[in-house]
Amino acid sequence: MAERITLHASDLDGFLTDEDQRAIDEVAVMYGKSMALCRKMEDRSPDAQALLAQSARDIGHRFEAICRGEDRIHVYSFETPATGSTERTKARSAT
Repeated sequence: MAERITLHASDLDGFLTDEDQRAIDEVAVMYGKSMALCRKMEDRSPDAQALLAQSARDIGHRFEAICRGEDRIHVYSFETPATGSTERTKARSAT
């Protein structure tokens, strides 16, 4: 059985570069904006859903850019063409 390793933010002290910390801070701000939009959704704000969807796309694009800058990080959904992935999903669901 595989052993599980749990890391805490403090475990990264000394390993993160200034650029890493800037990226983390930037994504934290983006996430905070998304959380504020979630509260607007609860209040039934008419534009909140579209803004929340755009915020999620923006965060996803930022994560993709961060991962592309790291040679040792490989995220399947970032490296697979969207059409190929969609076609395989459709083929699996049809069987």
